[in-house]
Amino acid sequence: MIAVRIDVFFALLICLSVLVVALLWARQLWLSISRNWELSEEQISHCPNCQYTFFIKPRQTLTICPACRQRVRIRTAKATKHLRY
Repeated sequence: MIAVRIDVFFALLICLSVLVVALLWARQLWLSISRNWELSEEQISHCPNCQYTFFIKPRQTLTICPACRQRVRIRTAKATKHLRY
């Protein structure tokens, strides 16, 4: 059996734990950048029929509500900015 002092064992255990957390954080960061999913109001849609709120993909103009299966037209900020009431 390999003889290891207790202080060296705990130092290696802490270093290994920090390394695992850093690798998991880097993987999560890479996945969030590569999938292009950022939570913002432009990517949240609201169904006018059933009042269900759900996420949509970026640059999507037409989608189907997951709750009531009705078509929902996505209005962009540019389209709603020029409306006069």
